[in-house]
Amino acid sequence: MVIKEVSENQQALAAQMESKDKEIKELRDKMAKMEESQLKITELLEVMKIAKSSGGKVGKDRTMLDEKRRVTIGYVDDNNQRVEMKVPLDGFEADEAGLD
Repeated sequence: MVIKEVSENQQALAAQMESKDKEIKELRDKMAKMEESQLKITELLEVMKIAKSSGGKVGKDRTMLDEKRRVTIGYVDDNNQRVEMKVPLDGFEADEAGLD
């Protein structure tokens, strides 16, 4: 009878450990996605800082702004779809973004 209880306790502990391992993996996956998102945000802020400091000019004659003075930022998402967003340059302040 004692052996049966020990075996049941071991099975319960094994199930708990498996559950915790799964939870840890899920949390690690979420952290990796958050880190990836943070990198994208940092890249966006760097592009905006460069655009703001150069008045939207890429070279002598080329601008990265559309007619409404917006920078178009694009990336490929997790579903392999191209995503573009237009960010208004005039409302962006490099000081507020913490990129000094």
